[in-house]
Amino acid sequence: MSSLQVLAGFHAVVARLRHAPASIKEIYVEASRRDKRMQTFIQQAQAANVKVLPVAAERLDGLSKGTRHQGVVALAEEHQLAVDIDELLDDLEAAGKVPFFWCLTASQTRTIWGRACARRMRPGCMLLLHPKTVQWG
Repeated sequence: MSSLQVLAGFHAVVARLRHAPASIKEIYVEASRRDKRMQTFIQQAQAANVKVLPVAAERLDGLSKGTRHQGVVALAEEHQLAVDIDELLDDLEAAGKVPFFWCLTASQTRTIWGRACARRMRPGCMLLLHPKTVQWG
């Protein structure tokens, strides 16, 4: 059995729920949180057939080892991501998807980067490429 990885916080756990829900073994949520965001998250996890366990905040603090968890911690198997562009293209071809990449030039990076990240990139975009040597300042 592979070692388990600790995912802390809504964004980390939701991203794994979207991309590899079968890799998540258990999700621990803060029992005292009953807000709308938590309820929506719990429904999403249950829809993916992942076990959700309400626990005390102290238990979450121990599991996350000091990382901010926002009331959500998951134990998941390691998930290998594509390591290079060729592997990514092969995976997309095997899944029958057409790749859509968004490439920025150095002059576009300054003005577009913040807006792109704020809008979570363009709809359907799988990869955002930007110059490595951009001067921010």
